[in-house]
Amino acid sequence: MNAFRIAIKCVRIEPEKDQWDQEALDHYKQLIRAMRERGLTPVITLNHLTLPLWILTPPIEAHVQAYDIITSLDNIDADGDGVSKMVGFSHAMVAVSPSKPAGLFGATMKNNQDAARNFDYFVNDYFINAVVNGEEDLNYLDTLERHNKDSKKFVVHESWKNKVDFIGLNYYRRVYVHYSKILALSSAKFVGGSLINNLHAPTHNQPHGILNDLGWEIYPQGLYNLIIRIKNQ
Repeated sequence: MNAFRIAIKCVRIEPEKDQWDQEALDHYKQLIRAMRERGLTPVITLNHLTLPLWILTPPIEAHVQAYDIITSLDNIDADGDGVSKMVGFSHAMVAVSPSKPAGLFGATMKNNQDAARNFDYFVNDYFINAVVNGEEDLNYLDTLERHNKDSKKFVVHESWKNKVDFIGLNYYRRVYVHYSKILALSSAKFVGGSLINNLHAPTHNQPHGILNDLGWEIYPQGLYNLIIRIKNQ
């Protein structure tokens, strides 16, 4: 064992906008120092689904700011390329498929397909596009039009680009997403849709593959597909 991954909980280090918790930052600094003293390479997760409420719209800037402060506390060259200020992060991704229509609010298969595409874009691509390419797709947050670079609300931040040396893919499962009228009418419509969390539950009739004890589908093909997607994008 020569490396150890820890997560930086953004809601802990910046619970309110521009209010940084120095005690929390010192805690992470101590963890990183302890790893290095034991010959372990720290692998830092900057985003692991712990967004503070104040940053949900838009969801990127706080992570970029957190990155800059955290890296100022440590100068390890994680992957040996001579760049010490780059911190790898573990990006949680899931394989996404539209769920079988269940008659909820008259949702059709097309409704579920659109919801799945938007969910896939927001969960799998939105954050990684920001910290690699500097892209902030504000147009999507408002209109659900995905990745329209011609929109005036599609912004490229030079200071956001290339915030990682490598991408650690944190893959769990395949999820089935359906259209939610409640979500579509809310301020969080950009999430895209709702997922069926427990496929063991008798409240749905979604076909699926092998499940674990949590009711999550075991779907190795999804891991391969996402690795190739990251590589190609």
